[in-house]
Amino acid sequence: FTNCRMKSVVIEKCTMVYTVFDDSDMKNGGIYDSKFNEGSFSNVSSDGFCIHSTDLASTSFKDTMLSSLSLKQSDMGGIFLSFSFKELNGARLDVSQALAAARIVGVIITD
Repeated sequence: FTNCRMKSVVIEKCTMVYTVFDDSDMKNGGIYDSKFNEGSFSNVSSDGFCIHSTDLASTSFKDTMLSSLSLKQSDMGGIFLSFSFKELNGARLDVSQALAAARIVGVIITD
C-alpha cells in the first residue's frame, strides 16, 4: 500500500502484520477494531482519518504528525518515531497512550 491514496476507506476487524502505508494520503476513513502490528505509517498525510481501538504495537509513525490522526483507544505500545519525537507535537492522547508516549521519550513515572 506504499504511496496509496485512501479516500473514505474503512478497514474493520482485520489482522495485518508488516503492512506498509508509507508515503500515503488518507482521507475521511479509518481503521477500526483491528491489529496492525509491526507495520508502517511513515510520512503519511491524513485528513479526517481515524485509527480506533486498534493494536499498533511496534508500528512506525516516523514523519507522520499524530495530531492529524484520531487514535482513540488504540494501543501505541512500542511505536517508532523519529529521534526528535516531532510526531507527538499536538497529538491528542488518552491516559494510556500518554503513558506509552512518555516511555518512548524516556520519561520515568513514579509514585
